[in-house]
Amino acid sequence: PRGTSENYLGHRLVPKKCNMKTKSFYGLYLFYFMALFSHFKLTLPEMVSVLMCVFYVPNTAVFFAIASKTLIHFYTRETLNARGFDFGFLLERLMKELYFHFLKTKDGQRSKHWEHFHDFRECKIKFKKMKRKAWNMKCMLLLKIILRLWNHYEVAPPSSQVQSVYSTSLQRISKLVYGDGPLTSTHAFRIAAHIGLFPSWIAGVAKLEASSKSCLWLYKQFPKHASHIAAEPDTFLASLTYYLQQNNQDEHITLGTVENCLCKVKRLFGKQNTDSKFWDVFEIEQDVYEFLSDEIRIHSSNGRTSVVSGNAMIKKWPVSTAQLMSMRRIAALADVPKTMKLIDEHKIPNELWNDLINVNFPANYNADGMVVPPPVIPKFSNLNAHLGA
Repeated sequence: PRGTSENYLGHRLVPKKCNMKTKSFYGLYLFYFMALFSHFKLTLPEMVSVLMCVFYVPNTAVFFAIASKTLIHFYTRETLNARGFDFGFLLERLMKELYFHFLKTKDGQRSKHWEHFHDFRECKIKFKKMKRKAWNMKCMLLLKIILRLWNHYEVAPPSSQVQSVYSTSLQRISKLVYGDGPLTSTHAFRIAAHIGLFPSWIAGVAKLEASSKSCLWLYKQFPKHASHIAAEPDTFLASLTYYLQQNNQDEHITLGTVENCLCKVKRLFGKQNTDSKFWDVFEIEQDVYEFLSDEIRIHSSNGRTSVVSGNAMIKKWPVSTAQLMSMRRIAALADVPKTMKLIDEHKIPNELWNDLINVNFPANYNADGMVVPPPVIPKFSNLNAHLGA
């Protein structure tokens, strides 16, 4: 998706009207997640804190990208004094500063299309001030939920249990979100699964609520079938997914794909005007990731496409001075309980926590831990002209 770019604070951004490429709006998040991981050699707690920025500051891909690029441009792991959960706390503060700058800009720098460079419902959201202690508590809970999934559900559970496991995690994580609740949690779940923070089967799961806006729109469009959809929305979603899979066997179609399509169709043909809201945004030089059933295709801005096997961009996380330890081993050490109700009371052993945050990185860190090639970070265009903005 390349096109005419518009410059904001030294960034060449491409506004792309919301379309049926269901994962297109994940692009900036995925690209800069990998950029931060590669540049700062992030540990597991640090990546969890970055993911927390997606949950707590929803629908802000542009601000996430600009804040990430700023840290990458000015700091290295050795010079940035923000480790552990503090890394994401700093990133979240930068994102909010960018948002407030956006609200105050009145000097002509902002183009008439700049309001489309984010997915805010309105540009009047007032972010709550997050204190460091509260931030750490939220990140710790998110980390324990991640460890729980890897410890007990690294492989997808039986089909009869998938929705239950997915829903309990989604409901618990939705409480961490400020803004859009389950919608943001659902998308952040899939982003994290593609990166490798959650088991990969999470990316293909979805739940359709009978009271959701998509279902309410379907009832009006198909009144004869409304009662059947309302009675068993998940069965309707599974049936529709199966039909599309049989008729589009070259495409990688999952429950998550179809649920996302329903949301976009509702936006396209419903009362919400897609032309005035919910645009996807790309940085013109970024990589674009395409996830298939057993491989990842990386489309670069130079026109080249590379293919790597697997379905997650990070396979292992460093947790000790001696080795790269798999997520499964981390979870086994943490011994996180299987029951979600016990998550809050559970404490990660000090020995494991020290391993997680005090890491001496091996020389082959990226080669062993990162499946996809390290991204080439686009430079600021005209940076000096914008530093005082």
